[in-house]
Amino acid sequence: LQSEVQSIISKESGADADIFVHEGDHIELGSLKLNVHNTPGHTNGCITFVSHENGCAFTGDALLIRGCGRTDFQQGNAIKLYDNVWNKILSLPEDYILYPAHDYQGEYL
Repeated sequence: LQSEVQSIISKESGADADIFVHEGDHIELGSLKLNVHNTPGHTNGCITFVSHENGCAFTGDALLIRGCGRTDFQQGNAIKLYDNVWNKILSLPEDYILYPAHDYQGEYL
């Protein structure tokens, strides 16, 4: 199983990965189809995966539980983060379920 696992990350992250994605790309994980949205601000490489078929989004570290990703390190930019959270995540249809990455206190995993 491990030999079949591949990492997917934004090219903007500067990290190594098996697959690099960009704004507007589409990926499939089994029957799950995801649209890629660049949502930098916490880091340059933050991305959000949106499944319109399932009405949900996986926000990564752009939108966390009870907060947003920090912008005081790793290429952070508060203006970019604010813009991307409002225009690419919170602008999704109201009935979409958002799956954020984590919280900073470790209370919700």
